Amino acid sequence: MDLFLKAGKQVAFAAFFLAAIFVANAFSAEVFINVERQKGALIRVAIAEFKLKSEETPQAVNLELGRKAKKTLSFDLNFTGYFEAIDNNELIRNIRAKEEKTGKPDWKAWADLGADSLLKGEYSVDADGNVVMDCFLFDVGRKEQIIGERYRGSRTIFRRMVHKFGDEVLRNLTGEKGIADTRIAMTVKNGKNKELFLVDYDGRDLHQISNENSLVLAPAWSPDGNKIMFTTYSGNNPDIFYIDLVTGKRAPIIRRLGLNMAGAWMPNGKRIAFTMSRRGNPDIYLIDTDGRHLKRLTYTRSIETSPTISPDGEKVAYVSDFTGNPNIYIMDINGENKKRFTYGGKYSANPEWSPKGDMIAYTSLMDGLFDIIVQKVTGRFKKQLTIFAGNNESPSWSPNGSHIAFRSNRTGSRQLFIMNANGEHQTQITNFRGEVFMPDWGPWENK
Repeated sequence: MDLFLKAGKQVAFAAFFLAAIFVANAFSAEVFINVERQKGALIRVAIAEFKLKSEETPQAVNLELGRKAKKTLSFDLNFTGYFEAIDNNELIRNIRAKEEKTGKPDWKAWADLGADSLLKGEYSVDADGNVVMDCFLFDVGRKEQIIGERYRGSRTIFRRMVHKFGDEVLRNLTGEKGIADTRIAMTVKNGKNKELFLVDYDGRDLHQISNENSLVLAPAWSPDGNKIMFTTYSGNNPDIFYIDLVTGKRAPIIRRLGLNMAGAWMPNGKRIAFTMSRRGNPDIYLIDTDGRHLKRLTYTRSIETSPTISPDGEKVAYVSDFTGNPNIYIMDINGENKKRFTYGGKYSANPEWSPKGDMIAYTSLMDGLFDIIVQKVTGRFKKQLTIFAGNNESPSWSPNGSHIAFRSNRTGSRQLFIMNANGEHQTQITNFRGEVFMPDWGPWENK
């Protein structure tokens, strides 16, 4: 997780001065692009508006759900890089109207439209706003249904039910596990305070989950997706707490005098790595989530911050200004075998280990602008993902490693963006008055 970032200066943080953390690295002649599959023809999919089957009290808001389902699925599937949602709404409506009259699927019409696959759905809504939704995936060429799924829930989570179906379509047609039903945590500044917010991966269903009335920083999801760790100044000291998303419980992890900056969870969810200034200098520590068994990992006079733990729990990447300017280092989980990871630049920041453990994404100062870099853990290959598009900071991987979330001010204020892990399809997904800080893409949640 990043702290405060400001090029060329040191930033006062609590009673301590933490170095601004960014990087300017020279590029290798060999560029690594983390796209494992060969690009081929996209799967063309026709998506019909979902049909309202019945409702106890007809309401216009319920009719809108069918259009919302189509729009949500189109975004989900297009963004995977495997699909092309056919954009011919009028013709799709005409084919559906004909099918409803005849009571038979018109496979020839869908084939003439160029569809490889077809998605249909129907739903009912009761007086209390509860939805039952039936979703179907068809193979047009084989003229048969592939899957049928039923989802139940309140109207308020309708989009999440649609996301689940989008992920199921992806899994059935490609074997890949999707991210449409994942969420991103972030802090949002509006006025003097920063609070913790959650948002769907596509920028919808934004809602606030903290009420600190203070400064909230460095959100970090637990591996099971049930908790979010963060640093809060609500007690007039930067302390580390967590929120249980299932029970709503808010509880402290560590509240020692001085800086306590949230960092990363161990893969088993029982320990965290974090930054603490217990002895007057910010260092990296490990501690159990119940506040016991504190272990110090760094012992230099330098500033060490922003720990991120490898997926196997064996390594920690972090930021240190040991050589003068902040750079990224890697050490064993016990604090031994420290090695420098980034070279040749002035500032390196925000290291984030990829889910497969083979790469680290980080922020770099390039030609006066902050940009996102991905680099193999071996250090040999790297690629700049954002180029000449404002300042781009705080990369966070999707749980399957296919995408990266980050914040950017390319359109004015700092907003949340997502992109393919090779830098393609950079998409702004928030556009609100407040500014986004420190996004953290959540895992597949246990629901």
